[in-house]
Amino acid sequence: MKILLKFFFILLVLLDIGTVKSENTDQGGYPSYNYKDGTLILPRVDVSGQVGRYQDVEFQFDPQLNAWILNKHHSRAVMPQTNRVLGVLPQVIALNRSVPSTVLLHIEGEHTCSRIGQINQRRVGDLFEIQITEDPLHPTEICDQKTRIFRRVIQLDVFRLKAGEYQYSINHGEATGSFTLPFDTSSNFNECGGSPEDDDTPNACAIIF
Repeated sequence: MKILLKFFFILLVLLDIGTVKSENTDQGGYPSYNYKDGTLILPRVDVSGQVGRYQDVEFQFDPQLNAWILNKHHSRAVMPQTNRVLGVLPQVIALNRSVPSTVLLHIEGEHTCSRIGQINQRRVGDLFEIQITEDPLHPTEICDQKTRIFRRVIQLDVFRLKAGEYQYSINHGEATGSFTLPFDTSSNFNECGGSPEDDDTPNACAIIF
């Protein structure tokens, strides 16, 4: 039964990775595989209701079963109870159509008896979903019940987006807002070629180097 539950969890993970485009901010990282001991580590796994619901997920390949077994993972609550967002200031840096635009969210909040952990983002349509997760204190640390301020700057992935208004939501609507991209970020970079049907069209590339 234990192995079946692990396989069920793996199935959920694979389904969710395949259906969501997600970006990670702050603690970053990519999936890594150690071929020597057969371990696969995923820095984060999204679910439909939360970005970065599971973190530092580790699988072990069992050659006898010819299957991946879940070794360990960290589960992060949908809404952290000891931190909250106080304010958000969006900053759009758009010089002209030929330079990729940059969008930064300046976030200020407060937390108690925890550490600010991964800050993850994903885009669904014109909505950027952002989750600020919290890590527990180390076993040797004692909570002093003191409320502390934190500030973070998140760079949103707006490359190849159309001009227009976009929304953001932090921690399931604890803070929401919008920003406007004045220029398309998906054109004017002289991209061309890449397939045979481009050869006799305006999409064909000329040698410039």
